[in-house]
Amino acid sequence: MLSDVLQARIREYAPANAIEQENMLAELMQHYVLASLSRSGLFSAAMFHGGTCLRICHSMNRFSEDLDFLLKQPDRQFAWDRTCGALQRIAKRRDCGSRFRTGTTPWAPYEKRSSKRIPSAAS
Repeated sequence: MLSDVLQARIREYAPANAIEQENMLAELMQHYVLASLSRSGLFSAAMFHGGTCLRICHSMNRFSEDLDFLLKQPDRQFAWDRTCGALQRIAKRRDCGSRFRTGTTPWAPYEKRSSKRIPSAAS
């Protein structure tokens, strides 16, 4: 089943050279990871955003290799490493060779951020 889907997608992309083939495979991997995260229920707690989201969801002509996620609500108990660990196990089973890592930024409510104004170029 998966191989049929991949073969159809490869025919759809029809890469003309090695670079296009590499980009196609990276994009297929991104779609596979997003589908896996969706099935895991991640999107009930987090949202997909950033450059790759713009390309995949809004058809913008850009390529970004990372997948950016943001929790919908602050949750200090949420474990990104657990989610990425599960993806790493799937990739290893499928012999994808991909590595997943997390980079987190502490969330601070808007009200607690600095109220110092940054002057604009027009000021």
